[in-house]
Amino acid sequence: MNYILEEKFFNSFRLINQLKSKINVGGGNAPSIMTQGQTLQLAGAYLSIGERETAAAVLQKYIDNNITEETIFLTPLPVQFFSQLIFLYISLDRLSEAKQYAALFNKYLSSDISAFSNEKNTIAVHCSKIITILLEKNVSQYNECLSELQLMFDAVSKNGGEFPVDFKICVIEYYAMCHSLMNNVNEAIELYKSAAETSSESGRYFREMQLYRSISRLYEENGQYRVSLEYYNKYCSVRDEVLRAKDSAYSQYLIMLYGITAQSAEEDRPHGKDAVPHEYLDDLTGLYKRSYLDKFVENYFEENDSAESLWSALLVNIDLFKQYNEVSGYLKGDSVLARLGVIITNMEDDKSASFRWGGDQFLILLACSGEKEADDRANAIISSLQSLSIPFPNCKLSDYVTVSIGAYTKICFSGDDIASLAEKAESAMRKAKANGRNRFERLYDSY
Repeated sequence: MNYILEEKFFNSFRLINQLKSKINVGGGNAPSIMTQGQTLQLAGAYLSIGERETAAAVLQKYIDNNITEETIFLTPLPVQFFSQLIFLYISLDRLSEAKQYAALFNKYLSSDISAFSNEKNTIAVHCSKIITILLEKNVSQYNECLSELQLMFDAVSKNGGEFPVDFKICVIEYYAMCHSLMNNVNEAIELYKSAAETSSESGRYFREMQLYRSISRLYEENGQYRVSLEYYNKYCSVRDEVLRAKDSAYSQYLIMLYGITAQSAEEDRPHGKDAVPHEYLDDLTGLYKRSYLDKFVENYFEENDSAESLWSALLVNIDLFKQYNEVSGYLKGDSVLARLGVIITNMEDDKSASFRWGGDQFLILLACSGEKEADDRANAIISSLQSLSIPFPNCKLSDYVTVSIGAYTKICFSGDDIASLAEKAESAMRKAKANGRNRFERLYDSY
């Protein structure tokens, strides 16, 4: 494990949580410089953990709610917001959004800027030229684009600021893609290598990983299979190291945030997933399949030599998941299911088990657990998913993916139908949906 990389990711997760609690991106009045700076920090933290879509969503929301013709030149930062968002959209191949915000940016620039300082004016003009060249897809203007980029960097430095390295990576990568489309393979490969080197030096490991994969594909298409394999192995090496470090960092972050105790390696856990046949495990989420429920309950009562026990059930359902799949695609939908599975798994202990209950529903059973423990677990799941800020495009409910959770607690005896707890928890979950979603509700028995 690369512990230096793990520490970087851990610090990014912690910074995201700290900044999200401070930033109000929906304010009506012009925001302070500190709030602008914090929002850029938040976008940068998401970029450092490979969440480019989320970084773009943060920047777009801030621009939509806060930047106008009157505020764009009050500080250097609004120009940076526009630049970074447009470059992100270009790198994500979301060109319609890039053109939309480029047009808005140029509209603001067309206002009377003579009253503002020459430094800010110069930065904005260089930035606008770069964006225009990129969106025109004119490969012959590559050197002019890099020249404008250097002039913009110089102007920023003179003005006491610093532009993110993502701008340079985006420009180089975009021109590499243009050369590739024009079958200028050698030029494209050299540019991709330059972008990968810059990404590695600046700690943009996810971009480095993706660029190695692009280089490998180009070599393969050009019949240079040995070199293609070399860069594919580089891609795999960086990918495995980065994803392991990120997963480990996120686990440690949850432990720190919620006080979850890590499981000792020597601790006996007879109903743990390692002791369960693979046929009972869901491949996508890593959770138990529904078919394992009866076996789990039977094992619990046998191992604990108890005729009765207090059980709690949580039924977790992703809000508007059908709509999310239609808008974002099923691959991203699967990614949401897998990431929610990681969140749920990281909160398990020796008294609980989690099941893929069907589609976008998850059942969590907590043995010997009262209402408070179950309610705390539900709140922790909701908060953990919110901290990931997975974008939900065109959603009226929320800008990000959310869940609704139902809770139910009851004393159960050996031989009882534990699945009936899931039915009660599902009723509570439907109540949470009816009350606005992104929340949990509890169902109580009436006597």
